[in-house]
Amino acid sequence: MKNKQRKKIKIVANQIQVFEAFVNEINRESDRAAVILGTSKLEDLLYQLLNKYFISEPPNKSELFDGTAPLSTFSSKINICYRLGIIDKEFKKLLNVIKDIRNSFAHEVQTPKLDSGPHRDRIKEITRALEHYYLFSRVKKTYFNNKKEIIADFFAAIVIMSVRLETISMKINTLTGKSAFSVFAKKG
Repeated sequence: MKNKQRKKIKIVANQIQVFEAFVNEINRESDRAAVILGTSKLEDLLYQLLNKYFISEPPNKSELFDGTAPLSTFSSKINICYRLGIIDKEFKKLLNVIKDIRNSFAHEVQTPKLDSGPHRDRIKEITRALEHYYLFSRVKKTYFNNKKEIIADFFAAIVIMSVRLETISMKINTLTGKSAFSVFAKKG
């Protein structure tokens, strides 16, 4: 077997382990913790994707992502990924719905539940967008069959969107800056 093939197999095996660890962790959590954990995973994946896409900067220099920087929020990461053409309008919409659920869960004083009120309606919106994909029902049935249906829908959506962002990240090319415009036109 060639080294390149071994490397790919090792990467895939590692991704499966990370995937299963994430699924197991989200499955053990309360609704609130699962929402925050799942959304944090999505936001981190957007960060990784953008960090890979942008021209690289020296380590520990993140004027785009840290503190109050322009891309420090989940919302700004979603919007820039859409505006750069990395994700489409539907993906952006679903990420924003998940962000809204997370924001509600983070700010509600009483213990929020995914299967009640506006959260249930938001999850139904997500489900309508994903239910026709075979992978959605497969992930739901395989990993979340012990959960109420609306909760299983949410968890499956988080997992599928995470996997999709990881796949996009593997396929994306880093900008090089070679086509960047200089302040002065180069003499040719």
